[in-house]
Amino acid sequence: MSMRQGLVMTLAVAAAACSAKAPEPAAPPAAQAQPAPDRPYLLERVDEAAVVQLYADGFDELAPREKTLIYHLSRAALAGRDIYYDQRYAPSLDMREVIEEVLTHAESVDPDTLARIHHYAKLFWLNSGPHNGQTARKFLIRCEPDAFEAAVRAAAEVELYCRRQGWQFLSR
Repeated sequence: MSMRQGLVMTLAVAAAACSAKAPEPAAPPAAQAQPAPDRPYLLERVDEAAVVQLYADGFDELAPREKTLIYHLSRAALAGRDIYYDQRYAPSLDMREVIEEVLTHAESVDPDTLARIHHYAKLFWLNSGPHNGQTARKFLIRCEPDAFEAAVRAAAEVELYCRRQGWQFLSR
């Protein structure tokens, strides 16, 4: 076969391959099916973190004994969470209490400052303290110290507990 015949054969095969109909894509497996619109999984994003919702399918069919066990395991997880906060960064529990008290007694807090504290609280909860869970870099409340102090003072007027804990935290 001459070089010219080889080139013609190659072009013919290439043309046939290019004109062939592409195979139909396979249907996605059931595990990769799109979630039902009435069951959202991604609730929100906070900076680079995502807040997702998990569904406990089949919980209603569990025996009462199993449901009781799950309840006690959830309570143990909450207790363990506080231990983890404390071991990761000693002031974390005090910081969380002050932040949560400001959020729960926010009637007199400036709305812009409250939004910034709320954003910080979400980061704090998602990362189990004031440090990024991936980089260990500390994140700060994006408001002026005077504005945060005013928010703690406003919340302290509503709640005596926050007054006791908040002033100790601010003096550190």
